[in-house]
Amino acid sequence: MGVRVTNNGHVILRSCTLTNNGAEGVCVTKEGTAILENCNIRGNMGNGLDASEHAKPLVKKCVVKNNKGGGCFFWDSAKGRLEKCRINGGESHALVIDGYAQPQVEDCIVDGITLVDPEVYAKKFRNNTLVQPENIEDIAPGPNAYDAHSAHDLRRGWSQNYY
Repeated sequence: MGVRVTNNGHVILRSCTLTNNGAEGVCVTKEGTAILENCNIRGNMGNGLDASEHAKPLVKKCVVKNNKGGGCFFWDSAKGRLEKCRINGGESHALVIDGYAQPQVEDCIVDGITLVDPEVYAKKFRNNTLVQPENIEDIAPGPNAYDAHSAHDLRRGWSQNYY
């Protein structure tokens, strides 16, 4: 694992590269906070960023790409903010936000499959651009497979910024 912040811990990372780790690039959990600015998170075996259990990462001007587990995952009441980031899903989803997580996502380019609760999308997303996967057949089969119904719902929500 690259960096793990847990149990109310706090870390600030600026202009760092987190690459080729055996698990997540950055894992923020159990009310941990992290500030990541101008970082490059790539080629990790897990997600680039995994936020859970009331975590609050602030991620600004970072590139998250080509991680085996996926791009950025927010779940289990995580909050935080993604701002002016470029997020690529690698072999999985680019961005996943479950119904209990509430991160702000602003001015980001999200390249790949995005699964976001509709309420979170309506309240917490501003000025983002979604890029559809070039070749849907390249997505690994199983739970990370492309879900045409979910993607259709997101396309309506993202409107003209989708392509």
